[in-house]
Amino acid sequence: MVTLKDIFDVDYPVSEAVVKRVMGLVREMNVSKRTFIIEQGQPTDSLFFIIDGLVRCVHTRGGEEETFLFATSGDPFTSIHSMSRGEPSQFSWQALDDTRLLALKFSDFEKLLAEEPEIHCWWSKALLDELYVLERRYVWIGNDSAAQRYETLVRTRPDVINRVPVKYIAQYLHISPATLSRIRASLVGKAASK
Repeated sequence: MVTLKDIFDVDYPVSEAVVKRVMGLVREMNVSKRTFIIEQGQPTDSLFFIIDGLVRCVHTRGGEEETFLFATSGDPFTSIHSMSRGEPSQFSWQALDDTRLLALKFSDFEKLLAEEPEIHCWWSKALLDELYVLERRYVWIGNDSAAQRYETLVRTRPDVINRVPVKYIAQYLHISPATLSRIRASLVGKAASK
């Protein structure tokens, strides 16, 4: 389990006084496995921080789901469409485990951004880090083979590989569950022959 201070410090050191101020504004949430925290097509009014748990970001189009990313303890998330424009979310965020969150209303977050330079610096760095991750994922999804994509996921996100159902990993990698099973079997065979 992580603290709000831990979450901030990943991207930018935030003082205890500012963390205390933020803690006075958040509400704690305990979300059951399979619960949608944010639903596609609905606006949200909060920025969320995962204290403990696992969440996936998913987009549904024409009845087909695409898992876009996984968030674990220490990760913040929200709908950027809702936060920046007051529009409905383009993605759903679903708990894959029982998850403990802190929720911070956008109105309170906007005040913090205006009044606390440390929060402004943290947010700028956190957004840059997210853009980096999205750009990196775009490149490896578009250029790497299915096996390379799986190996990259195992290397970069070992914290989720055994916690996420195979169908969501396959969606994330843009491959079928059958292809994923073949890749996993092949890697197990290679490891056994060494």
